[in-house]
Amino acid sequence: MKRLTTIITCISVVFFIASCEKFDSQIKGKVTYPSENNEERVASAALVYKYKVLKNNKEEKISSVLADSNGLYVFDYVTAGEWKIVAELTIGDTIYNGKSGVISTSGDDTKEVNIRLDTYDVSNNE
Repeated sequence: MKRLTTIITCISVVFFIASCEKFDSQIKGKVTYPSENNEERVASAALVYKYKVLKNNKEEKISSVLADSNGLYVFDYVTAGEWKIVAELTIGDTIYNGKSGVISTSGDDTKEVNIRLDTYDVSNNE
């Protein structure tokens, strides 16, 4: 009986470990926006959101980070699945925004996703 209990416990542990979701993927990149001369500028302090793509093609906001002074952002401990990255930056009356396509992670990989923001001028919509 003791041996049977040990075997059942070992099998249960193996199934538990196999069913655990991995949190080791990383999504990182650089956020840029066009200057008046159409030159790329780093979007320091851009707000960057990570969205989970759900089975019904809807998106659920999971977390957000600020891009650093070089326009770089990092999402650590990303689970396996499908994701989108959305970024926005406001300078004066101008809102810059952009988003990625669908990103697939395996739970133990690193994806580099650079976002180029486009402009949306709020002052023209009063």
